[in-house]
Amino acid sequence: MLSFRQASIEDLDGAWRVVDDARNKMIEIGRHQWTADYPSIEHLRADISLGHAFIIADGDEIVAYGAVAEDGEPEYENIIGRWLSLGHYMVVHRLAVSPPCQGRGLSKQFFTDVEDLCRQRGIHSIKVDTNYDNVQMLGIMSKLGYEKCGEIDYHERGMRIAFEKLLLDHG
Repeated sequence: MLSFRQASIEDLDGAWRVVDDARNKMIEIGRHQWTADYPSIEHLRADISLGHAFIIADGDEIVAYGAVAEDGEPEYENIIGRWLSLGHYMVVHRLAVSPPCQGRGLSKQFFTDVEDLCRQRGIHSIKVDTNYDNVQMLGIMSKLGYEKCGEIDYHERGMRIAFEKLLLDHG
């Protein structure tokens, strides 16, 4: 049974396994969003300590990881383009699905769960950025109704496509 929850420090090793495996697969197939240095286990440790780390577990096994933060991306203030909204938002970073579990809809499930979290917290916007060659994430953004808003310049890490989705209350 799949469960979405905030990660604790006890989840660090399992979450890192998912991210590291996904990162290595991305590098192996020639994608440029993640590198040998990013993301690192220290990024995940910081995510956990800040309360931003979330996982999807299948029983005891962590199968997906992502950092979810409220108003959590300073670079978004410098968008080359225009956001749909200027209010509070949730950002998703470092989303990874365990390679053996890819293709099961876990990224879509993660975003659906983040939407529910946003509604619980009264937040009506999710913002995300991804690399131009991250075909899977670009497809997910399209399928889930995210709108392209412009680009984010991460300088040495390169340009990313910026997306936003406005959420309606489901009362």
